[in-house]
Amino acid sequence: ASSLGISSPLAQKAIGAILPTILAGIMGTSSKPAGLDSLTKALGQQDPGLLGNLGSLLGGSGQADLIKAGTSVLGSLLGGSAAGSMAGAVTKFAGIGDAPAKSLIGMLAPVALGTIAKEQKSSSLDAAGLAKMLVGQKDNIQAAMPAGFSDLLKGTGLLDALGPARPQASGSSSTRSEEHTSELQS
Repeated sequence: ASSLGISSPLAQKAIGAILPTILAGIMGTSSKPAGLDSLTKALGQQDPGLLGNLGSLLGGSGQADLIKAGTSVLGSLLGGSAAGSMAGAVTKFAGIGDAPAKSLIGMLAPVALGTIAKEQKSSSLDAAGLAKMLVGQKDNIQAAMPAGFSDLLKGTGLLDALGPARPQASGSSSTRSEEHTSELQS
């Protein structure tokens, strides 16, 4: 938040909308053969040390490069207009400016991809296993989507893989897929 000049509550609100949107888009990409190939290549190019070094990048000289790389990989995976569409929706939803919204998206894309790459490696998932794991997260991604945010993304295609919106389920169960989503959102 401080590296972007926005308040912590606004940053948290924006991050809560951005992460499930990125994950939904990635899940949609993984459902297409060419998209799955692109995703697999992108995951293979992720810096395995990024998650451990993230704190030193934010607010430092590496922040601009992180944002640029994240925006680029997201554009290649989800389509060139994905980051712009997402930024517009986040700006309206969280009440932050367009520049901080785009920066947060650029920062969070490598975080999400790095976490997925880490899970793929630790679970020894091939491309088909990766796609299956991501589809297995559908209900968790849908449940993580903040109320009303999906309405701001209608027509963008970013949430198509989630299908029609469903009411959030109540109650809790501890499943392996919820642990994956929790790790992705951390």
